[in-house]
Amino acid sequence: MDNVIHSVFNQTFRLLPQKAIFWEEQQTLILGDLHFGKATHFRKNGIALSQSIATNDFDKFTALLDALKPKQVYFLGDLFHSDYNSEVFEFQEIIKTNSSVKFVLIKGNHDIIKQTHFEKMGIQVVTEWIENTFIFTHEPIPKADFYNIYGHLHPGVRLKGKAKQNLSLPCFYFAEHFAVLPAFSDFTGLKILENKQATAIYLVTDNKVIKAK
Repeated sequence: MDNVIHSVFNQTFRLLPQKAIFWEEQQTLILGDLHFGKATHFRKNGIALSQSIATNDFDKFTALLDALKPKQVYFLGDLFHSDYNSEVFEFQEIIKTNSSVKFVLIKGNHDIIKQTHFEKMGIQVVTEWIENTFIFTHEPIPKADFYNIYGHLHPGVRLKGKAKQNLSLPCFYFAEHFAVLPAFSDFTGLKILENKQATAIYLVTDNKVIKAK
């Protein structure tokens, strides 16, 4: 497991190449924008996509649960891309297998599945989650005296080579009062962020997290 560490308010956040954060002191796994069900949603609407997209994301999620054994998991919104579909059942089995873990969903704009469905799975659903000096949300919600950790933007950085090559990579983006997580799902776009506000930026490759600033 990758061990790139970023500290905020004397708390230790391990940045993982799976595009997730592990909060060491709280033994908490933090993920944003999983968009489970997106491939099935597109197929139902006549767009042919491989089932491997969903399988890879589920495999990545279960591997993190097995390796880290977190006490809590915080989903920073957009857990599912659309309404109820067959991928919900696969996800439900993962939650059932990890019944000792506390799962919290901070609702995002894509979370349109009825809250009661999540609650029946054992997932607590909230609009924001405050713990210590941190406020976890889907979209940015500046709040005095709290450090805001959120998703939604699918942040990325564009790298330019001397021969005019371009490469865009997802990133963890840290600023003085907030941090933005990359989208956990591999089937998402990127919003290229400027680094003016950033105190630290970490690029994510296939198997590494690399500090860029």
